[in-house]
Amino acid sequence: MKKYVLLLPALLLVWGCGGGAGKSRMVQYYIIEYTSPRLDSLGATGEVLRLEPMTSIPDASGREMVYRSQPFAREAFRYHRWHVPPQEMAQRLLARDIRESGLFRAVLSPEDAGEERYLLTLQVDECLLMEKAGQFQAMLTVPATLLDLTRKERSRGVVLQKTYRQSAPLTSRSPQELARGMSEALELLSRALLQDMAEALKKDR
Repeated sequence: MKKYVLLLPALLLVWGCGGGAGKSRMVQYYIIEYTSPRLDSLGATGEVLRLEPMTSIPDASGREMVYRSQPFAREAFRYHRWHVPPQEMAQRLLARDIRESGLFRAVLSPEDAGEERYLLTLQVDECLLMEKAGQFQAMLTVPATLLDLTRKERSRGVVLQKTYRQSAPLTSRSPQELARGMSEALELLSRALLQDMAEALKKDR
């Protein structure tokens, strides 16, 4: 009898950790995706551009899908994550868009070998779902700096410096809507960046 009494706590522990407990929820993952924008009359410089690794402020550097439901507060969706941190998705998509725009002879990633004339740095300052007065929107903020490395003084080599802040309306506060809206916001940002770069490069020639 003593042997069976000793076994009872162990069996209860196994039951609580295994079959007796409810199954844990599967985490769902989301990506940012959109078709590369087609812009006419951007021109071609014949130059080489290098993209520095895209950075992010700490609040937007993880895989959590963040929303703001009230001032000075941040929350994250449970069981829902970005597949990779947003800055990694944004870097890949923006590099694709710049390559397909024809503005440059080549667009180099940070690890690519080669010499470049222009250097583009980008940072994610905001990537979240904003809620205000019952309205929802995806908010994306990205400062960008384009440098001409042929100019000896770095401060004089700034061809373009601008903070892009794009938003997209959402129908609800949900991770699915956030992924859709963030995709729309990044596409708008990409269009604006390409147009501004084209104008800035014309003046730099």
